[in-house]
Amino acid sequence: MNGLFAPRYWGVWFIFGLVSLLVWLPLRWQYALGKFFGRLAFSRYSRRKTIIKRNLELAYPTTALRKREAIASECMESLSMTLVETLFVWLRGVKPLINRIKIAGVEHIQQSSGNGVIVLGAHFASLDLCVSALAAHVPLGATYRKFKHPVVEYFAKRSRERCYAQLFEASHLKSIVGALQQGKSIWFAADQDMGNRKSTCFVPFFNIETSTTITPYRLARHTGAKLLFMSHERIEKDLRWEIRIHEVQPSTEPEPTCFETEATVVNSLIEEAVNQYPAQYFWVHRRFKSTKSGQRRPYE
Repeated sequence: MNGLFAPRYWGVWFIFGLVSLLVWLPLRWQYALGKFFGRLAFSRYSRRKTIIKRNLELAYPTTALRKREAIASECMESLSMTLVETLFVWLRGVKPLINRIKIAGVEHIQQSSGNGVIVLGAHFASLDLCVSALAAHVPLGATYRKFKHPVVEYFAKRSRERCYAQLFEASHLKSIVGALQQGKSIWFAADQDMGNRKSTCFVPFFNIETSTTITPYRLARHTGAKLLFMSHERIEKDLRWEIRIHEVQPSTEPEPTCFETEATVVNSLIEEAVNQYPAQYFWVHRRFKSTKSGQRRPYE
């Protein structure tokens, strides 16, 4: 902890100190500030803007360029708003907004009959806010990856330890298996490009054979855990959020080497949710960078 106060981190501490005051402003004011600084950030770091536009070009090749450009601009605004919401949750918690968040399908977790539950999510807008809101209704663990900056990691982990029943580093599979066997519920991100590892399978996502993690499906098969899918979106004009949880039927194949059936179903559910609100997906990630051949798809 003492190392976090080294002089090289003072600037980040100052920013968090300032933000800890700003999160008490009306949320629409916070959004306006977030959008303003977001535009500055994207104008300075154009590489992220390029990634968003390239992803949209790959996912929507027949959509007019003008419309894709509009979605890209909305996506940058949505990412700025998501950052505002994330900082709000980290510094104030989810409770002040909980009554504005509607959850449909939470009974799928509550009626798990003592079995473990794997809640598959994706990088939609308001991610920290919505998953924290679900964790406020049912005991929920979550997998995560550490932030590289230690001060940011400090605030993120402190918040998540308050929100979630348990945190699991994504690579600590033994502890995850143990928790599922004890009947616990755990949230996983199902939409990250993990390259050509053994824990991935290439299945369609927006008609592109896309690197898709299959670890959750393997864990479900091993532990008997129930598979669920969670989507969510922000309704900005009303300052509210909606969460939907669906059950995913596991494959009946005896011992699949690649869980293609489950991965394809979940990718199609993610795609369906993205198509409803295209700008509220994290297109800032290089989702299609890996190919079956092992080569990288160009993004620059």
